[in-house]
Amino acid sequence: MRDDSDLERLRRFYRDHHEHGDRHDFTVSEDQRGPLFAEWIGRGKRVLDLGCRDGTLTRYFARGNRVLGLDVDKEALAQAAARLGIETRWADVSLSIPAEDAAFDCVVAGEVIEHLPYLNVVLDEVARVLVAAGLFIGSVPNAYNLKARINVLKGEELDRDPTHLQFFSPSKLRRALEPRFDVREISAVRGKWAWLSPTLFARHIAWRAVKK
Repeated sequence: MRDDSDLERLRRFYRDHHEHGDRHDFTVSEDQRGPLFAEWIGRGKRVLDLGCRDGTLTRYFARGNRVLGLDVDKEALAQAAARLGIETRWADVSLSIPAEDAAFDCVVAGEVIEHLPYLNVVLDEVARVLVAAGLFIGSVPNAYNLKARINVLKGEELDRDPTHLQFFSPSKLRRALEPRFDVREISAVRGKWAWLSPTLFARHIAWRAVKK
């Protein structure tokens, strides 16, 4: 388990990353992902929001649910608590989730798992903290969309975000989830031509899955 000095280094890194990119009070495709997540979750649930930051997305599903938000950005986490009145906890979830077994009806990971170095570890942890048949939803960038593929052919990077450690397509996301979850839906989020081919044209992809 990481000690507080490691967590503090991560806090400073992500604080600087968010400030440099002017990412406060902003989350990608908020107007699409927020209502979608709220619809999937419903009301009356115990919800764990991994990487909730300042609560910009959390606010869509906080009302009517009991939410615990986790994040490494301590300042953003304080904003989420103040704005939404949710319980928050300063934590790095890359190796463990600070929660009891079967503590939540739903886990949300909106634009989070692509930042984590040990994907199988965190997916095991998500399954552990969910109740039987609990809901796991989230979203990730579609790293292999057509524009990204063209950029690679031009000699550019697949992804320019230095915090991205995992890269997903719809099929790769499904393969990652299926050992632990029954994948009910993978949807295109953002992308003018995504209806033609989510794999080629979706900028982001969202999933809805149930613990096996």
